[in-house]
Amino acid sequence: MQNIRLNTATEVLAAIPALLGFAPTDSLVMIALSGAEGEPGMLAFIARTDVVGAAPTDQYRIAFEQAEATAVIWVVIGTGPVAAAALDQIEGAQRELDTIGVRTIRTLVTETLEVGAQWFDTNGNESGHTTDPTLSETNMHRIMSGRKAPTTRADIEARFTEDTAADMDAARAAAHEQGDDFARNTIAEIAATVRNFEVPSRDLAARAGLCAAMDTNHREAMIGIVTISAAAATDTFATIAAHLRGNFRVQMLTLAGLAAYVDGDGPAAGIAFETARRIDVDPSLTKLLELLDSSLTVGIKPEAIAELGAIGVEVARSIGIDFDTE
Repeated sequence: MQNIRLNTATEVLAAIPALLGFAPTDSLVMIALSGAEGEPGMLAFIARTDVVGAAPTDQYRIAFEQAEATAVIWVVIGTGPVAAAALDQIEGAQRELDTIGVRTIRTLVTETLEVGAQWFDTNGNESGHTTDPTLSETNMHRIMSGRKAPTTRADIEARFTEDTAADMDAARAAAHEQGDDFARNTIAEIAATVRNFEVPSRDLAARAGLCAAMDTNHREAMIGIVTISAAAATDTFATIAAHLRGNFRVQMLTLAGLAAYVDGDGPAAGIAFETARRIDVDPSLTKLLELLDSSLTVGIKPEAIAELGAIGVEVARSIGIDFDTE
């Protein structure tokens, strides 16, 4: 994305769905840029929050520092009370940004990002109408790079909804019967499912959830599966999570979010983590979840998270599983 120039406000608005991975509504979007004042800004990162209950700007302080961001473009998407609340938040956020030397370049307001919606800059000097986001240069670049076309937040959330519950009693019986082979057999089967782009069965889902929850080494070994294909691992872990409940579901949603994170799909990772956090479990069981969620919030790059996959491969080998990813 860094080679794409966004010269006008219209181009900025059209690029947002491709940058986020979905078209936001009733949202406050912060586009952070790096570069010296007076020079073309480079995209550092982009963050979206709901207007209601938006995250404090200080949560992004580390992200600004790591990305060496020097400026922001604010985009308010919504009307009436939504727009008013977002503008109030921007005013408060800018006071925080002033303390770290980050300036606001412009603040754009639009009802929607759909074609033909009117937008205006709060400085009062510029206005216009939105263009088709699917035809933006940013979206074309995304598609040519092999990324999925932007979708809606609801579509992403649907990937992480519950489905028919798996039989955990059968999984426990299998664990008792197989003993030490249970983890090896289960993790190897998940790896084969990812490698062959298959849909995991409810039986495998139950065994995977039990395996991940019963021993952190087993869960770490599962992280190694991401090295086979992060995109396929995201789908597999998400499907497995759909058939689980409680802590079993939390662990698999965490793995699904991790895989999406490594795949560069920040919106899917964030929604997976958010879904997992809503499940009431002992906080001592969610340390990996909190670590990954915090890393995503402060802008740790996917390449750094991918290192967990290499560690997972070694853990898998230590218990007798070879993913054959070399």
